[in-house]
Amino acid sequence: MNFKGTNSFLLGALLFPLGALAAETFTTFQPGTPIRAAEVNANFSALKAGIAALESGKQTKLTATPCAAGQFVQGVTEAGALSCGVDQIGAAGSAGVASLNGKTGSLALEAGTGLKIDSAQAGKLILSATSTGGGSLALPFTATASGNTPAFSVTNAAGIALSGSSTDGHAVYGISVKGYGVSAYSESSFGVVGFTNTGVAGVYGESKVSGAAGVRGVNSVGPGSSGVWGESVPGSGVRGSSTSGSGVLGTAEKGYGVKGSVSASGTGVYGENTSGSAGAGVQGRADPVNSVGVGGLSSAGTGVQGTSASGTGVRGTSGSGGTGVEGAVTGASGFGVKGTHASNGFGVYGHSPSGVGVGGESSGSIGVQGTGPIAMKAVGNAVQSVGAGGWAKGMVIVDVTRPAGQQIVRCYNSQVTGAAMTTAPCGYSIESSTGQWRVVFGFDTRTTFAAATLTDNQGQCFDLPCKFPTISGVLYENDSVVVVTRFAASYAYANPYQGFTLILY
Repeated sequence: MNFKGTNSFLLGALLFPLGALAAETFTTFQPGTPIRAAEVNANFSALKAGIAALESGKQTKLTATPCAAGQFVQGVTEAGALSCGVDQIGAAGSAGVASLNGKTGSLALEAGTGLKIDSAQAGKLILSATSTGGGSLALPFTATASGNTPAFSVTNAAGIALSGSSTDGHAVYGISVKGYGVSAYSESSFGVVGFTNTGVAGVYGESKVSGAAGVRGVNSVGPGSSGVWGESVPGSGVRGSSTSGSGVLGTAEKGYGVKGSVSASGTGVYGENTSGSAGAGVQGRADPVNSVGVGGLSSAGTGVQGTSASGTGVRGTSGSGGTGVEGAVTGASGFGVKGTHASNGFGVYGHSPSGVGVGGESSGSIGVQGTGPIAMKAVGNAVQSVGAGGWAKGMVIVDVTRPAGQQIVRCYNSQVTGAAMTTAPCGYSIESSTGQWRVVFGFDTRTTFAAATLTDNQGQCFDLPCKFPTISGVLYENDSVVVVTRFAASYAYANPYQGFTLILY
């Protein structure tokens, strides 16, 4: 046969893929060499044999389940056959699975966008597609993680990232051994927001350890910020209550423990006592000397003001040796304590059951000064220290015609107290001799001024014209004053029967 060169090329291309099967049986032709029919037929016979060998060794089409029940496809052999292994998951509802398809350890299932995991059916985790994304877990669900990244993280670009609801328990509950039970952070709004419709508090904090705080706020930025900020339009911005401790406690090393301010017409700090018993709406305490329990400051107004409809506007009490209410002025003028009354009462009123109701003291000027149509009024006796001038220290009216011990008929003693000040003999006594009457006052009379006058005319007329008695002398002794009476026209006779009035200033 006579084949062209192109036909020889096509035949070689056809035989090339089968060369591995029949390379030794094929005849190779060279250019210019005659081709014999027998050699060509032999090549076709070898090709036919190689194709038959391929047909006999190929994998047949699967027409049934390749593995038996309870098995899984494990791999493919070199000959092209499938190998099967035992499925270790077990039957539905069984427990104690040691591995999954030969793999041991933990298995993490994570629902990505558009997927959800449903574990509502016992023994099953169903992974399905959803149009909104997210996932759900059967409750109660407990998991443990260890690392610096969050164990549970939820992100929502527009709405609520995490929502919890409870009929009678905690909607969201966090526990931490050393860190924060619940931590919240916001770049431009509130870190934690709590609402309540029928309860008592939007946010509730409780401490079960002595000395700790149920709710604590810390400001680490600087002045102008607040550790805890409460705001209310008609009610209380911050409210604290306690049955036996402090409702609200504020402490500060250098600033204000509690500070209240008002910019309109309200009250910066307001305290109220509604118990009807002993207590204080606002109370301040200072233990060290020269410290202040409650202090009020004002550049032009009133530092501290107390108002009461029918009780006491401001009341101060102190133990022994202290001062109940003290007022001081550091400038050149003003009032240390000033009281005003719009009607006819007392501008300043002091009361003491056995001491001094109102006391005034000045080291270089006036202790107490009164100004007005009536500069000073005493409802009762006026008392002045012995040795000081101005007021009467003692007064006595002597009737010498009475029996001894009854001759002081009226008297006043400023150096005693109670009824003895005006009840005869007022602590005084009389000693007499002819025409000399010694009144014993019981205090040093040498620093006083004595004034004596006759109170009646019981002298005898011995000669004409009659001689009437007068005061001939007043003698000061340590605790007494001697009054000498005589006849006006004669020094020879002292009148033993003349009564007199003696006043010590």
